[in-house]
Amino acid sequence: MAYVWFKRIFTTICLSGITVVQASPIVTIAYEDTAQVPYYLGVGSIVPKQRPGITVELLNHIAKRLNFKINYVRYPWSRCLATLGDNRVDAIFHASFKQDRMKLGVYPMSRDLPDSLKRVHRKAYALYTINGFDLKWDGKQFVNLKGLIGVTHKYAIANQLESMGVKIDKAYDSLTHLRKLVARRIVGIVDLENKMDPILSENKSQFSQVVKVLPLVSTKDYYLIFSHKFYQTNKKLAAAIWDEIHIAHKTGVYSDIAKKY
Repeated sequence: MAYVWFKRIFTTICLSGITVVQASPIVTIAYEDTAQVPYYLGVGSIVPKQRPGITVELLNHIAKRLNFKINYVRYPWSRCLATLGDNRVDAIFHASFKQDRMKLGVYPMSRDLPDSLKRVHRKAYALYTINGFDLKWDGKQFVNLKGLIGVTHKYAIANQLESMGVKIDKAYDSLTHLRKLVARRIVGIVDLENKMDPILSENKSQFSQVVKVLPLVSTKDYYLIFSHKFYQTNKKLAAAIWDEIHIAHKTGVYSDIAKKY
């Protein structure tokens, strides 16, 4: 199980009595196994030792301040959500707010909504299509939509689009959708701009026809959320971590980390 584990308490018998040494708790945190520059870098199961990303550095900073250790694991986003709901990890990032996700984990709440002051960061979704297509987003709805819109599986934006009556095509990664787009199997993609823009920049020849359409489709706050099991047994630590996230933004620590990227 992936809850906070305390290592065995070691005792040393001294002339003056017994000295008890207790190890720091270990928190297992899952995040996506594809890069979202600049928030987390690298792909697959590896957590880069150098330049791991803003969010990873932020959490490492908080772990030092609160004296706990982090065990990072990386999975496809759908598996991150599943392992959180099954209490096989203690926390995941970055999760935007969806009512049904409250069954899987615990957000830093303020009354009936997540406390935006304790968000890890704010990200935006943009529309991407083929240069020359008439597809547009007018700020409220799609214009000249004549086909499927690609959305990453289990991303919150999928429900938002489906509630508008938009027919979507789901895939597990952005590259799959970009290949479908240039093959005209879909007419557009709605994805995180901080994720898509670097891919397009690094693959200009392959995706030279792809353009980003403004205005942005949606802007969302993203959180570190804890499993129900972890939260029930570690409420003080969870609250302290959320508080430290807010403090890092307020004091400029977050900005200092971000400047590296």
